[in-house]
Amino acid sequence: MSPNTAALLYLVAGVLFILALRGLSSPATSRQGNFFGMTGMAIAIVATLASHPPASFFAWVLVIVGLGIGGGVRGDRSARADDLDAGTGRGVPLAGRHGGGAGRGSRALCAARV
Repeated sequence: MSPNTAALLYLVAGVLFILALRGLSSPATSRQGNFFGMTGMAIAIVATLASHPPASFFAWVLVIVGLGIGGGVRGDRSARADDLDAGTGRGVPLAGRHGGGAGRGSRALCAARV
């Protein structure tokens, strides 16, 4: 893929990410914003893999396994009933539920270095 085509695809993906943030700011447009974000991410992934393809078959396997694990974890987490905010039916973001644990872990790592 030529550098100009890759740059154009990254530009389109960036615009879609900005539109996604704008759409996610309102409950009325959140579905459209989510769609823009997913489309932008798909374009960015395809552009990256087309302009800088993995060097070997094993590298391609790692890319596909990583995409499968990432999609499977998110799909599993969103399918569980305990991910729903009590009584509202809204999904609780994975980072929001487990962000405290990440903060404790990073503090522990910083303390271990001292």
